[in-house]
Order: sequence, then C-alpha cells, then structure tokens
Amino acid sequence: MKHGQLIPLHGGNPIPLTKPVLTIGRSPDCDIVVRHKTIAAKHCQLKWQQGSWFVFDSGSKNGVHVDGQPCTEQQVAPGSVIRVGAARFELSMPSRGTGTTSSDQRGAVTTKRRDVNAATSQERRGRLVDATVRKREASPTQEPAVRPRSNQTTQTPAKPAARRFLGKLTPEAGGDVFPLMNDRIVIGRGQSCELRLKFATVSTEHCCLEFRDGYWLARDLDSRNGIRVNGETTRENWLMPGDTLSVAKFRFEIDYQPRSEQPPPPLDPMAGGSLLEKAGLTKALEKDADPDWLKSDQDPEPDNRIDLESL
Repeated sequence: MKHGQLIPLHGGNPIPLTKPVLTIGRSPDCDIVVRHKTIAAKHCQLKWQQGSWFVFDSGSKNGVHVDGQPCTEQQVAPGSVIRVGAARFELSMPSRGTGTTSSDQRGAVTTKRRDVNAATSQERRGRLVDATVRKREASPTQEPAVRPRSNQTTQTPAKPAARRFLGKLTPEAGGDVFPLMNDRIVIGRGQSCELRLKFATVSTEHCCLEFRDGYWLARDLDSRNGIRVNGETTRENWLMPGDTLSVAKFRFEIDYQPRSEQPPPPLDPMAGGSLLEKAGLTKALEKDADPDWLKSDQDPEPDNRIDLESL
C-alpha cells in the first residue's frame, strides 16, 4: 500500500489508499462506496498532501467527524477514526523505514510493556523460589516437593475458531451497523439474542438468520408480529444482497457476498404458514369460526407474553 489504508470498524476488508485524492459517498462512481442513507452521494474527500492525509467535507447533511470532533477540513493522524455518517474508519499508516503500520506500533508498545511487567514478575518469583530452596535446605526433615512424571504431557488449550465476516445488517432508520460474524444469528428482545431489540413489539426470540448453501436465510420463530422480506410477510425466505428484512417495525438492509455460484435451493413449501394451514383447516374455520372441537374450558396462556418489568 502506498499511502496507508482505511480499516472499517463496522466490519469488512481494509481499503488500500492508492490514489492521492479519493471520494467517499453513496454514489457508485465514488472511489469508496458506502451504501447507507446517512451518507450523501458524494460525502467527503480524502487528499494526500505533504505526507499526510486530510479530509474535506463536501457539504454533506450529516457531516464528518475525526476522533469524535465535527470538522469541515481536518488533518487525519495515523490511528485516528473518521466517521462518515454512520460509518467509521480507522486510518492505518506504515511507519517510515519499517513495514509496520500505526496499529502494529501501538500493539508493539503494549507488548513491550507486558514484557517488562512479565520480566519483573519473573524476577520476583525467582527470589521467592530461592528463599524457599534455602528454607528447605535448612530443614532436612521436610518432605521433598512432588515433581511431575516425565511421561506426563501438558495439554495446550485449543484456540477458539476464527470468526468469519459474512456480511452486515444496516438499520434503515440509522444507527450502528451489525456485522454478521456467525452462521446463525438470533434477533429478539431476550438477553441471549445476538442482535437485541429491546422493544415491546419484538418477541423474546423473534427470528433468526442462518447462513446456508452460501446464502442468508431468514426464519420467523413464531413471533407475534412476524417478519417481512422486501415488504412481504413470510415465515421463511432467502435474503439476497440489498434485500430489506423487517422485524416488527424495524427494517434492516442486508449486504453480503454470496459464497456459492449456484442459486439458493428451493424452500420446503410446508415450512411456511401456520399449523392450521399445514393441516388444511383454514377453510373449515372460515365456515365455522367457533367449532365444538376448538372450544376449551381453560384458556391457554398466550404465546410471547410481554413482561413489562423486564423492559
């Protein structure tokens, strides 16, 4: 990279800065295209001047911020965060004379501090061990320390599986972008949900997104207010890049790169619809809305009951 790179903090691959002037905006002819309603068609420009990057606001509605401060023209230091609408980027620059970036330099300083602390702790432990050995030599009747057998092996803890970036959900009403990092994402009001919407219209576990056959699939989890894909109510449907997923009254645009060259497989026609529709009883209920076999002495507890104390 010639002039550094921008690291999207909302997820995604680093963007190399290979031109002295780059335009950021929602328009397809921009050098860096960010599709979000909070970003203008041509929001701002990055310019390489005298060995540094400068950002210039192009009269956008939501403005530009550098390290949390609004600006119209500002020099951007390595490691600073540029906020363009709802998108945030960190500027990473290679240091002169080395191939490390500004992020690597910060990590090296932190590592050096940890090494110094570790060396100090090791020295203290060494003094304590020497004192213990001298005490044992002075007391020959003391039992020797138990040593591990030579055939014992030390198990190395397994490393956690690397997370993959599988796309993102962008709230159409504005707000933080939610990166899709797991094969299954549960959306709802409950604390165990990956994407939590703390509103009364959202069920505890409202719906889920599953990454199957290289595509994202949206499934309703028997919620009270249901889900919609591109405005159509559904129980289960594929989400293509740019589609809109509605969860109760909240709408998200999904953006991802399919991992398959084949189209998504057809869905099971029996997967959608209610249990009455699957059993073919909806027409019978239209004729007799209160049949004898549906009556009960006790009313069942309603599903997805909202606990106002937990809100």
